[in-house]
Amino acid sequence: MASDRLTQLQDYINIFADQICNAIGCIQQASIKVKSQNNHNSAENSPHPSEQSAEELAALFGKLIAQSMKDIDTLIHSLPSHCSHADKDEIACVQYMRTLEEENTRAVDQLERIIAKGEEDLEKLRDILHEIAVVQLNSCATEVS
Repeated sequence: MASDRLTQLQDYINIFADQICNAIGCIQQASIKVKSQNNHNSAENSPHPSEQSAEELAALFGKLIAQSMKDIDTLIHSLPSHCSHADKDEIACVQYMRTLEEENTRAVDQLERIIAKGEEDLEKLRDILHEIAVVQLNSCATEVS
């Protein structure tokens, strides 16, 4: 269960990193356009259409980044705290970790049994399909003769 949350946390962190990279890219694009407009000394006082969309993108990225941080914070707080730094009982922490390891080992064993059974069933299915193909070929061969 905790490993699922850690995987989710990693996914959220990756999403957050993508959002930060995209936001920085948009900021760089907007700064290049502003510099080039300043270099041309244009007399226009109205905002450039791309500047408006840059502001909209900035607001959007701000919302996305804030939401990602809330999601990450919520997920961190939902992680089990049995072995937190505040927990001074190292024996309880070690026992908890052993329990998690035993549960993980049982889950791996169960998964391996399921995979083995699936492979056996797949092999049986292939044999049956082979037999059906042979019967169909033989019936077609006898019809032709």
